Amino acid sequence: MNAQKALFQLDSKVHYLNCAYKAPLLKACEQAALEALQKARNPFLISQEDFFSEAQVLRSQFASLVQAKKGEDIAIMPSVSYGFSSAFSGLK
Repeated sequence: MNAQKALFQLDSKVHYLNCAYKAPLLKACEQAALEALQKARNPFLISQEDFFSEAQVLRSQFASLVQAKKGEDIAIMPSVSYGFSSAFSGLK
């Protein structure tokens, strides 16, 4: 297995193994969070389309990852328990 340490902002002398407690952020995730915070500084620049277009990109990318046919086959839920509850209520 190849080392992935370069993807994280960890001190070179640290070997962090406690991901069950709290995993470190990937550099890419840190950058995405910073960009989201910068965008939130001026909420009047956020359009209605922004709420849906970014989610659609995420759904499409995840669909590709799990080999789903299309992004519309993927649902975004606020939590696993809510997702299971929604799915099971549809089976009644």
